[in-house]
Amino acid sequence: MEASICYRGHLPDKSRVQQLIAEVCDIARTMQWPHACMDEDWHQPPSARLDSSSESGIHITGHCGLKGVWFRPHEHCEPVWLYFNAAGTLTSPFQLALDAEEGYPARAPWIAIKTQTAGMDTHIRIIGLLRYLQGTYQLDLSVYDESGYWATGDAEALARYFQQATPGTETNKDAVIEQ
Repeated sequence: MEASICYRGHLPDKSRVQQLIAEVCDIARTMQWPHACMDEDWHQPPSARLDSSSESGIHITGHCGLKGVWFRPHEHCEPVWLYFNAAGTLTSPFQLALDAEEGYPARAPWIAIKTQTAGMDTHIRIIGLLRYLQGTYQLDLSVYDESGYWATGDAEALARYFQQATPGTETNKDAVIEQ
């Protein structure tokens, strides 16, 4: 049992993608989270590929045809990917490069973020931001949160979940209530 958030979705009004990107970048800057934006041409078909020839790791080469932003809300958390393809489908550059032969996916792929080592405060912030984006941008979003926090908003149950997932770990309940 490890705390993570899985999500997928679709942005019905693609004309709002630039506003969404700007707002998430502003939030990331304010919170001092590392982040980066991508604003590629949706009219050009994707040609992204994974390139493992570099000694420094795997890189994406080619054109992704995505618009969006990634951010890392904690040094021990995986990045949160908020990239959209020309159909408005939420994806990530890596997912796109993995599925390059098929082009854009017909259905939104699940994107997963492990939050266990980043702590429950980070988990709460990510869920809060996803809820905000869902409401503000009418983002058609599906979220799977094994802890149940997405469905219930119960911070005490989330604290118990994190304690069970990491025995011997103390949680900071005061930081949880700030939501």
